[in-house]
Amino acid sequence: MLKNKSKFKDKYDSEETLNRTSLVKQIVGILTSRIYRGVYKPNSKIPSGEKLALEFKVSRATMRTAIALLANNGLVIRMNGVGVFTTPRIPVQNSLNVATDFYHLIEQNGLKPDVKNIKVSLEKVNTDLEKSLMMQENDLAVVTWKIFTANKKPVIYCKNTLASSLLGKELTKKLIKNPKLNNSLFDMLESECGLVTSHTVTNLKVALSKDCNFPKFQQDPSSPVLILEEIGYSQYEKPIWHSREIYPNNSISFNLVRRHNNDLLG
Repeated sequence: MLKNKSKFKDKYDSEETLNRTSLVKQIVGILTSRIYRGVYKPNSKIPSGEKLALEFKVSRATMRTAIALLANNGLVIRMNGVGVFTTPRIPVQNSLNVATDFYHLIEQNGLKPDVKNIKVSLEKVNTDLEKSLMMQENDLAVVTWKIFTANKKPVIYCKNTLASSLLGKELTKKLIKNPKLNNSLFDMLESECGLVTSHTVTNLKVALSKDCNFPKFQQDPSSPVLILEEIGYSQYEKPIWHSREIYPNNSISFNLVRRHNNDLLG
């Protein structure tokens, strides 16, 4: 039986550490990491439940539960009498009903995150965006363009807009000079401005790559993309940022919890 913080080796890693309380969660975490790192290639058969149970020193029942969770997460497909196979393409998993820092999201999926800052400017925005962010007529905004990568592959193209009056003169200057400060939007706003993003209002639409108008957007012009337009609100219920995020085809897999409204029943 595996114990908390016990360690074992396999031929792909010098060491993998078990550091969670639930055995099933430990196993799911390790297998998920192996899938994302390519230890188990897409559309390939993984070791049998019996072999994995022996490796992790757990019961077959525990192993079956772990495999079932991997299947629920869309990472594997179980084929009766044949075995368990990884899905053909392994996307980054994201819960659509939770506003998540992209860098941490990629990291949590067992991939190596990075941010490429493409452009930063101080500019006047359109009237609709001014109203959405409750900006004054002559206010300027800090606009940053960045690309989030997972294992060096672009997965999220992001344009952030923040009112310079919200940031203040000093922070605006710092951000223009060093756009890396905005690599984590949530962290920067909390540490520099004392503002916590409590929720967002999000609009989703599907478009073609050719219509994205994003610097260095290198995708097939005819391929579909998902675009999210978000307004982030602070703990004081005030709009503090706007984000336009472009997700190339098959780069991100979204999960959404939809609850049944019993009030609609007669």
